[in-house]
Amino acid sequence: MAGCTAPTPPPPRWVAHAGCGAGCEAPANTALAVLQAMVHRVDGIELDVQLSADDALIAFHPDRLETATNGRGLVNERAWADLRRLSLADRPEARLARVEDLLRLDSTGTLHWVLDIKLFAAGDWVPYLDRFAEVLRAFEAGGPVPGRVRVECRDLEFLTRLRRRAPHLELGLVAPDPITALGEAKGRGFQWVVLPPGRANKAVVQAAHRLGLRVSTYGASARSELRTAWAAGVDEVQLDDPSALPVH
Repeated sequence: MAGCTAPTPPPPRWVAHAGCGAGCEAPANTALAVLQAMVHRVDGIELDVQLSADDALIAFHPDRLETATNGRGLVNERAWADLRRLSLADRPEARLARVEDLLRLDSTGTLHWVLDIKLFAAGDWVPYLDRFAEVLRAFEAGGPVPGRVRVECRDLEFLTRLRRRAPHLELGLVAPDPITALGEAKGRGFQWVVLPPGRANKAVVQAAHRLGLRVSTYGASARSELRTAWAAGVDEVQLDDPSALPVH
């Protein structure tokens, strides 16, 4: 009977990974993926985000365009006017998208958005980080969904620079080791830690909560995995198959 009852902690925020997750038919980080995820009534959507040469925020994961599109080079080498013409190599109807355009697909105005920053610089590293941080600060302050955007990244240097520029913006440290993640996040004034599956157990979540940190985990797809994360008390699950919802 225990398997038929809901876990006792409040349910986590259910967030579709990379637009809709690997379990969806729609390509990652595209308008098609976001629209498909919304059908499943998720609480939020995570996007992989890169910076174009002219400071547009582009939803794209791989380091090079030729990995997944009909273009070549780095996103950071190309202006949005060029990038908007590119489509995914195996799905010509699926185009690269700006983050701001994807956020506007939320006609209800209720979704939370997680921007997972991917750092691939075409030029000098430090000026690139500073420019990226400034673009994110301005985007959150004047974007289409003020107050419902969180930024996460694996790079401590970038998050620290962003923290100084936008102290009000919620930040998450993506890290494989929970102990290191908790210490770094607390010490640097971040609000979230983002941990791989299996590392966000109940003891880790409780330790994070005692430090005033929230916990997100990613990669879950089966309903049993979602229930396990819920039972551990995590605050957010970035899931790869929104069709597994609802979880009871």
